[in-house]
Amino acid sequence: VTGLTATDAQFSITSPPLPFTIQANGSQDLTVTFKPTSVGTKQATLTVNSDDPDEARFDVRLTGTGTGVRVGVSVTALDFGQVTVGQSPTRSFNVINSGNADFAVRDIAVTGGRGQFEVTSPRTFTVRGGASQAVNVRYTPTEADTTSATLRVVGQDTTFVVGLAGRGAEPVAPVIRVSPAPPDSLLFGAVGVGS
Repeated sequence: VTGLTATDAQFSITSPPLPFTIQANGSQDLTVTFKPTSVGTKQATLTVNSDDPDEARFDVRLTGTGTGVRVGVSVTALDFGQVTVGQSPTRSFNVINSGNADFAVRDIAVTGGRGQFEVTSPRTFTVRGGASQAVNVRYTPTEADTTSATLRVVGQDTTFVVGLAGRGAEPVAPVIRVSPAPPDSLLFGAVGVGS
């Protein structure tokens, strides 16, 4: 055997060294290594060249599947806008895994914001390959002021950062009107007793 070549560099022949001889009625094991550079199914052709007078070249089909996570978050910032003090709106974003292996979220932590931002969904979970998981954040302003914080999604090998912002506003005082307005009066006229 004088040559062993694969059409994709993700497949390599690691042994035996070339050239080598196979005795009559004998055989030789080949070691082929698959080292994927991305997720998904990979295919290649291994070509064997030899001095066989009947079949100097023949091809072997190679197939392998690269596994791994390909993860991101759907937003880089959540802005709650203006919120009246005492109200508690919730906003959501997604952790998305477009790979084919599971991705474990080990913690979701909020720093800053004076305790006005809170994660209300689970802080640890696993996102299956090809799936997503929603993360819910609640904003409860305690005063009329602008507030910001940083949320970190801590995964097994990476961390994603989402900025949080909101503006607290004082409640608007109610305006009460009486109609008809004084000194006008309501005239009932003559009404029978018991009516």
